[in-house]
Amino acid sequence: MLSNADYALLGFYFVFIFSLGFIFRKASSNASDYFRGSGSLMWWMVGASAFMQQVSAFTFTGVAGKAYRDGSIVVVVFFANALGYFVNYLWTASRFRQMRIITPIEAVRERYGKANEQFFTWVQVPVNVMYASIWLNGLAVFISAVFQIDLKLTILLTGGAVVFMSVTGGSWAVIASDFVQMLLIMIITVVAGILAINYVDIGGVSNFIEKAPENYFNWGEGISIKIVVLWVLASFAKQLFGLNNLMDSARFLCARDGEHARKAALLACCLMFVGPIIWFIPPMMAGIVEPDIGSIFPMLNNPGDAAYVYSGSLTLPAGMMGLLLCGMFAATMSSMDSALNRNSGIFVCNFYQVFLAPKASQSHLLVVGRIASSVLGVAIILAALWLSKLKGLTLFDIMLLYGGLVALPSQIPLTLGIFIKKTPPWSGWSTVLIGFAYSLFVVKGLDPHNIVWLSDNELSEREVNDFRFFAGVLGNIVICTSWFLFTKRFYSSSSSAFRERLDAFFVRMNTPIDFKKEHGEGSGKKQGSMLSIICYVYAAFIFLVGLFVSHDGFGSRLVYAAVSGVLALIGFALKYSSNKASEEM
Repeated sequence: MLSNADYALLGFYFVFIFSLGFIFRKASSNASDYFRGSGSLMWWMVGASAFMQQVSAFTFTGVAGKAYRDGSIVVVVFFANALGYFVNYLWTASRFRQMRIITPIEAVRERYGKANEQFFTWVQVPVNVMYASIWLNGLAVFISAVFQIDLKLTILLTGGAVVFMSVTGGSWAVIASDFVQMLLIMIITVVAGILAINYVDIGGVSNFIEKAPENYFNWGEGISIKIVVLWVLASFAKQLFGLNNLMDSARFLCARDGEHARKAALLACCLMFVGPIIWFIPPMMAGIVEPDIGSIFPMLNNPGDAAYVYSGSLTLPAGMMGLLLCGMFAATMSSMDSALNRNSGIFVCNFYQVFLAPKASQSHLLVVGRIASSVLGVAIILAALWLSKLKGLTLFDIMLLYGGLVALPSQIPLTLGIFIKKTPPWSGWSTVLIGFAYSLFVVKGLDPHNIVWLSDNELSEREVNDFRFFAGVLGNIVICTSWFLFTKRFYSSSSSAFRERLDAFFVRMNTPIDFKKEHGEGSGKKQGSMLSIICYVYAAFIFLVGLFVSHDGFGSRLVYAAVSGVLALIGFALKYSSNKASEEM
C-alpha cells in the first residue's frame, strides 16, 4: 500500500517532530515557560493548538467509522465544537487568559478553595489519561490497517514518540508543532476529499449524493427520530460545557492577552466548522464503493474504522498516503501531547509543589515536570493497550459515552462557576459526586428497552448507545445544574477569607492584561520567524519528494507542488505579519 515516497515523507516527519523538541528545549527555563509558553504566544499559534486538541486520528478512524456506517450525522459532533469555540470567543477565552495562572487547577483553587484543588487534580488526571489513550488507540487502528502490523506494537512506538517530544520541548514544542500540523492536516484532508468525491466510481457531488445509502443524509432512516433529535441536542450541550470550563481554560493560558485568546478561539471555531465538511467525504465514499469493508480488514474489531485508509488507498497518488499518515500522526500527537503537558503541569504545580516541595526552585520544578510527563506518558500507553482489548463498542461509542458519563460531571461546576459567583466551596466537588452517581444509574439502573416512547420497535444496539449518551448528558446537566444552584443558599455561611479570595479572582478574571506592563517585550516576531522557517523546510521537502521520489505521473507531482506551495505561502505570510506586528509595537 505504501511507496518509497510514502516512506520518505514518514521518515522526514518523525525527524521533524523530534527536532522540535530540541529546537524549543531552551525556550523553557521555568514552569511558566514549560507548561504555558510564558503566556506570550500569538493568537494564530494558540488558535491552531486549540483546534488540534479537538482533532486526532480518532477523527479519521472512530468518527470516520461512524461516517462509514451512518453518514453525515457525525458532523454534528464537530459543529458542536465550533459552537463551543464561538462561546469561547464571545465570553470565556479572554477571561481564561486574564486569570493569570500557569495551570487550570490554580483557577479551581481560586474559585473553590484548596480542597477542590486536590479533588479536581485527582479527578482530571485520570480523565485526561483515558482521553489520550482513546486518541492513541485511534491512531493505532489507522497504522495497523495500513502496515498490517500488530496493534499493540503500534501503540508502544507511537506513544513513545509523543512522550519524547513533549518531555523535551514542553508547551513551546507542543504548540509550535500544533500549528504546522494543523496546516498539514487541513491541506492533506482537502486533497483526500476532492480526490474521493471525484473518484471514477463516484463521479462528482451529484452522483455522490445519489449513490449514497439512504441513511447517509436522512438521519432518521432506520432509527427513531426522537433518539436522533435528543442525541443531536446532547452533543451540542456537552460541547458547550466541554470547551468552556476552568480545566479546558488551558487552551488559552498561553495566549499573549485576552484579545489574542479571543482571536484564537475564533480561528478554532472557523476551522472546526470548515473541517468536517471535508473530512468525512472519504469514509462515506468508501461506504458507497465497498459496503463490506470487513472483508478487506478482517483483523480489526470494527473494520469501518479503516474506511479513511481504504478511501486513501483508492484515490491518493503514490506518496500521498504517506502524507496522510503524517496527518494522522500529527492530529493524534497534537491531542496527546497537549493532554500530557497539561497533566504534568497539574501534578507539579498543584500537588508536588504544594505538598512535597513548597520551596523548590524553578529549575527543580522543570525537571520534575519532565519526569511527570514521562510517567504519565507510560500511563497513557498502558491504558491504550487495555482499551485495545475491549470488544462490543466502537471507538466512537467509547469516546462519546466516556465524555458524557465520566468527563461531563466534572466539567459542569467548572463551567457554572465562571458565571455564577455566590456558591460555597463544597458546591464544586459535591456537584461532581452527584453527577457520577447519576451516570452510574444510567449505566446500571436505567434500561432503555423499558422506555416505550423512544421507539415503536425493538431498540437497536446503536439506539441503546445513543440513548445512554443523551440520557447521561442531558440528565447530568439538569441534575448537576439544579444542585449547583441550590448550593447558593449556603453561600453566606462561607468564610470571609473564601469570599475575599473569590472577589479578587473575579476582579482579576475581568481585568484586561497590559502585556508590556505585566510581561515586558513579547516574542511575536521570533515566533513568526521560527514557524515560517519550519514551514519553508517542510514545503521544500514535500516538493522534492514529488519531484524526485514520486513516479506516479504529472498529476501526482502537481498535487505535491500544490501542497508544498500552500505551506510556503503560509510561511511567507507568517514572516511578513510577524515583522509588521513587531514594527507596530
